[in-house]
Amino acid sequence: MIAGEGPAIRSGMADFCAAVATGSAEPYVGLDCARSVSNDFRVRGSVYGGFTWRVTEEVARHVGDINRARQLMVGVVATTVSLLPVVAPTAEDFVDAFGRATRHVLSRNLAPSAVESVVAAARLEGLRRGLIR
Repeated sequence: MIAGEGPAIRSGMADFCAAVATGSAEPYVGLDCARSVSNDFRVRGSVYGGFTWRVTEEVARHVGDINRARQLMVGVVATTVSLLPVVAPTAEDFVDAFGRATRHVLSRNLAPSAVESVVAAARLEGLRRGLIR
């Protein structure tokens, strides 16, 4: 991803991966490579990481297990990144790709109504974080 929101998206997805690997929303706070998905709206990368973490919590509501939700969301994140434009992705591109990836990955694991509930929660989270209007 070149320019646009690419650097912030990359940073947020790295934050999310660190959180999944450690099972903590603040996996490396205090270290030189501070990573957090604690929903900090001030740092652009954290907006994306926090967005993804919040949607993971919504998935957990449907699958009944945060660890299973994290596993599923790794697939959503990988698919999202593959759907983004290479040059100058926008926040809108991210939310659109995330919705498509969510439908693709979760449709194999959740009832259609649950998948649409997660997609709707993601859109609301995107609105709340100012990623879409």
